Amino acid sequence: MIIMKILFLILIIISIFFRILYVWDFSIILLVISCAIPVFLFTGIIYLKHTLKMNFSVSEKTAEKGQPFTVTLNVENKSIFPVPKAEAVIEYQNTINGDINTVELHFPIQSRNCQKIDFQLTSKFCGKVKIRSSFVMIYDPIRLFKAKTAKNIQTEITIMPVCQEINGYISDSCYTDEESNQFSQTKSGDDPSEVFDFHEYRTGDKPSRIHWKLSSKKDDFIVKELSMPINEKIIIFPDIRCSENSEYTLPVFDTIMETLISVSAFLLENERPHYIINYDSKSGTFSDIYIDDMKTLYSFIFSTVNNADIKCSKNPVSEFFRNCSELYCSSFICISHEPDKETIVNINQNVFSEIKNLLYICKNQNENDFPDCEGINIMSVSAGKISQSTAGVEL
Repeated sequence: MIIMKILFLILIIISIFFRILYVWDFSIILLVISCAIPVFLFTGIIYLKHTLKMNFSVSEKTAEKGQPFTVTLNVENKSIFPVPKAEAVIEYQNTINGDINTVELHFPIQSRNCQKIDFQLTSKFCGKVKIRSSFVMIYDPIRLFKAKTAKNIQTEITIMPVCQEINGYISDSCYTDEESNQFSQTKSGDDPSEVFDFHEYRTGDKPSRIHWKLSSKKDDFIVKELSMPINEKIIIFPDIRCSENSEYTLPVFDTIMETLISVSAFLLENERPHYIINYDSKSGTFSDIYIDDMKTLYSFIFSTVNNADIKCSKNPVSEFFRNCSELYCSSFICISHEPDKETIVNINQNVFSEIKNLLYICKNQNENDFPDCEGINIMSVSAGKISQSTAGVEL
């Protein structure tokens, strides 16, 4: 642009000398045109700066981590002036750690037209990603002038954690509960209040389970399979704090959320509806979120990722047992990156459960030497290695 301005300045100077040396009409016309072009271009670029309308849009509110997602820059130009060259500088950041990345787009803008410029971004970790324009630079046709427009237009998208495989098993010792109104859809049991299925009589079947009315219609002995009640009092207590500000902040938070969604999904796959204790750091209150299907789980994860307060100064476990002295359940799972002595004591003394798991999210394999504690199964989960770290876990 500097070269173009110098060349145009030289052209105007030449036109002035040409007018002095020659009194022809052509010299006047040349001088007027040489002076009018910059004025016209400058006026046009200023007009476009204030009339161009731009905004971002995303087709989906969520995207899976590691997968590209499409962002659209919508441009509306109602004027008769086209923009042969526009340059957009776009910043995007994960709000968990605030690191900013930049991408540049180059495109023309047609006159009297609405156009969409699609571009793709990818996030390695889950979290809320904010996308904003630093500015959009527009140029006149001969690049003599430029102007910035569309500053700070923005949108956001939630990057969801990926559900990993949990190589664990469900404990038989706490699987059934005679008072439960939830029944297994895949296994039969001994609860006469519900019928699971029917089958023809086999050697060893109890005569008391023969369905006589149905047997008379089938001319064969038909036996009832009774249902198996499911104990739903399983509790997951996530502690999403990650107070340190380092290169491990995002990987640790990502692993906390992936462990949470993976453990919860594993329980659902095994017909174990459960509760997740959610801590709202702003109000200081707790809520029990009942998870009985994947839709509810994803809705909870979406809300948690969007509103995560990883810098919370209060220990959620300690705050919970400050108001609740005892917690009864069949299985208790705490997921935390920053468990302290008080956390261990609270789980050990105030949680009454046959199974107590503390999944300690550590930065790397060199940090997984958390001391054992009698009565609590402490498992170190290395960042990004959930399946390997949880092998054999009993839930």
